[in-house]
Amino acid sequence: MTSEPKLGIIIPSYNDPRIRQAIASVRDSDCDNLTRIYIIDGGSGDLTLTVIREALRTTDVLVSEKDAGIFDALNKGLECVREEYFGWIGSDDFFVANINFSQIVSVFQKLDVDCVLLDTIFIDDFRLRRRSFARRPSYLNYCTGRLFPHFSSFWKKQTVGDLRFDLGYKIAADIDFFLRLIAARAPTSWVENRVGTIMRIGGVSTASLRQVYRSNLESFDIYRRQLGAPIAAFAVLAKLAIKLVWTLRTRPFPVVGEILSPSDRQQQ
Repeated sequence: MTSEPKLGIIIPSYNDPRIRQAIASVRDSDCDNLTRIYIIDGGSGDLTLTVIREALRTTDVLVSEKDAGIFDALNKGLECVREEYFGWIGSDDFFVANINFSQIVSVFQKLDVDCVLLDTIFIDDFRLRRRSFARRPSYLNYCTGRLFPHFSSFWKKQTVGDLRFDLGYKIAADIDFFLRLIAARAPTSWVENRVGTIMRIGGVSTASLRQVYRSNLESFDIYRRQLGAPIAAFAVLAKLAIKLVWTLRTRPFPVVGEILSPSDRQQQ
């Protein structure tokens, strides 16, 4: 048994009892006690906080106070996490049953990379809608619409350092964050194209057509500031094209049961 966690998992939260499933997806796969969960809650009501407290272990951490949204919560999580390596996941999302935290820690230790990247699938009522493939974090990939999935990435804390999300961006702050990280650190990576995280469609960036529009406006501004207007236009169009192709060619079908934990299967 591992005496001290080596991998922190940050989960931002606000009034979403589905976080029980996110927490269970960490615990179900953590047979070696390698993880410590950090719940950064934005001041939820008693129902959600009761769900969280019942699901957490004594070694896990809960911070509950008002915040400025998900990216503020992630910043607080980066301040809190004590482990050498960390990952993150949304309160309405979950890790797959066969994710291997021991392997992730081993890759960091043996290969001395800055990040470990896996795939994400997006679901609607447990039916697959889209898959986002893990890609090496680079300007080339980001500017051709091939963004790596944020919540299927694990990072060396030292690599991220004091870099934080810009709260001036409400939807696309993750794009800004990782472009700045690529520029400042040129991170090395270990990429494996197997699913690490299942995300539900309907988050802040896809909740409505208005949100999609705002997300792309923010994305354009981020690319324009860092790389210039022509590249910004190309990058946003490339990202939209990839999503459109997935939408047109993919017929929804059930998520394969083997990647769901016992807790997840009960939700189907």
